[in-house]
Amino acid sequence: MKTPEWEIGKEEFLKRLNLNGNMFAQQLHLPDPEKFSHIIPLRDMKIVHDIHPLSWDIAVHLISRIRTMNGHMPFIRSTIKLAKFDPKTLEVGQKYAYRENLTGVLEGLPSFFRNFMISSGICELGAWFVFGEDMEGTSSLSCYLPPIIERHGKRLVIMDGIH
Repeated sequence: MKTPEWEIGKEEFLKRLNLNGNMFAQQLHLPDPEKFSHIIPLRDMKIVHDIHPLSWDIAVHLISRIRTMNGHMPFIRSTIKLAKFDPKTLEVGQKYAYRENLTGVLEGLPSFFRNFMISSGICELGAWFVFGEDMEGTSSLSCYLPPIIERHGKRLVIMDGIH
């Protein structure tokens, strides 16, 4: 149901914020694809300027195209669901993924998003594009995907997303 008494025009909104359109975009750090020059792992992002949630379709598209070191795409035909798991119930499935890496992600991830008013516990955080600067101050893009858990019978194995 529309409530016209609660609607205001864009110009009135900007006036109440004491901003113009350019200042509004600048305050929100709206990303310009021309401004970021490379894609980096989230752990290499020094400063986060903006985060954008990914649509379900884009997230599934990205997950389905994850490649292993030998080029295999293990999730190309997978059914993707968003779920919460107790980390203690998970097995670590990769040769070079250690439980301390998983613990590091669980403890360190919220610090990347401390300047944004979003829930950032590993169970609540969905998929995001993260815009900011790398360690050298270069505009960069990171993609955060939640850890990927594979079900093998009754076993839950964390296979990706913890590096």
